[in-house]
Amino acid sequence: MFFHCFSLYRAFTLQEIDNQNTTNFTFNFILKKMYTIRLAQEKDALGILTIYRPFVETTTVSFELEVPTLNDIKNRIKQTIPRYPYLVCLHNESVVGYAYAGLHRKREAYQWSTEVSVYIHEDYRKKRIGTALYKALLAILKLQGFKNIIAGITIPNPKSIAFHQSFGFHFFARYENVGFKFNNWHSTEWYQISFLEGKEKPKNLVSVLDIAKMEDWKTIIHDPISIIRP
Repeated sequence: MFFHCFSLYRAFTLQEIDNQNTTNFTFNFILKKMYTIRLAQEKDALGILTIYRPFVETTTVSFELEVPTLNDIKNRIKQTIPRYPYLVCLHNESVVGYAYAGLHRKREAYQWSTEVSVYIHEDYRKKRIGTALYKALLAILKLQGFKNIIAGITIPNPKSIAFHQSFGFHFFARYENVGFKFNNWHSTEWYQISFLEGKEKPKNLVSVLDIAKMEDWKTIIHDPISIIRP
């Protein structure tokens, strides 16, 4: 379940290095040493809470009115995995971003639909960490057998809308004045990407922990790190 890009980085021969741009090779090598994407663990709760706190206290990105406790975050991690992926991005072992999927609706027929979210530390924005996390998250969800991936966005938020559209999400609904925070009513828009192929019958969902045992896991977690900017 843990993949550190440096420790598992493939040993390049001198000939391979000579056959590519040395500067790019060195840069990518250093970048992969610095950044890690893996499944969240309880020990990541403080780092996650540090990122999440200002979203609750100062924005309408989150509709929570009270900052959750450290134990709340730990419980959310445990309740999410293994049914849904909960990923963290680490920079030199510190949590700088996280992304997860979760329940869309409780009724059983909704089980192949899931909602996703991503949060990035304010000092690490514009580095494409969110893009790297979402790329890994969506790949995992597809392998698990989820068919509809849904994101709710408090509006206005053109950056988040553009971010989701870059992955192929499309608008499908708007909830008017659905949340009350900071003495105002706020509306949300909902975006969706579908992995449905025709009207096929869905298969049983696969646990995240079972996906993590697959050979593809290392590629899913490793490859997106090359997207991250210094």
